[in-house]
Amino acid sequence: MLDEKTTKARLLVRESENVRKMVKDLVLLRHEKIMNLASSGEATPIEGFTEEEEKLVREVAPSFESFQTLFKEIVSGRLSSSTLDKPRKRVLRFLKDTPSLIGSDLKIYGPFQPQDVASVPAENAKILVKQGVAVEVEVTLEQS
Repeated sequence: MLDEKTTKARLLVRESENVRKMVKDLVLLRHEKIMNLASSGEATPIEGFTEEEEKLVREVAPSFESFQTLFKEIVSGRLSSSTLDKPRKRVLRFLKDTPSLIGSDLKIYGPFQPQDVASVPAENAKILVKQGVAVEVEVTLEQS
């Protein structure tokens, strides 16, 4: 409602632009920090994060860990081309609410609620079990 030509109006517009830039820089910096923590392969402490940041950590950490495992296997020569063509899966029972995740086969799995049972790529299953989010279910096939 101020006249745009007044000094006060121009200062308010400039101040608003500066605040937007600082908020953008802060969000990008926090995102970069989260990505660096997740890609380090170490357990990511989530205290001090917002709910949205915690969700991001839970979603991206398994993907980074799967990639690191895949990378190590490729570099060491232990990964055959048949493993790349057809990823093995594991059956898990989820213990906690778990958001959707991108599997090592690049498919989306979830979201999951406690007691849900699902088949996920072995690399992702290993990480989810390690994080205490799920337990592996032993599947036996009966032959008649």
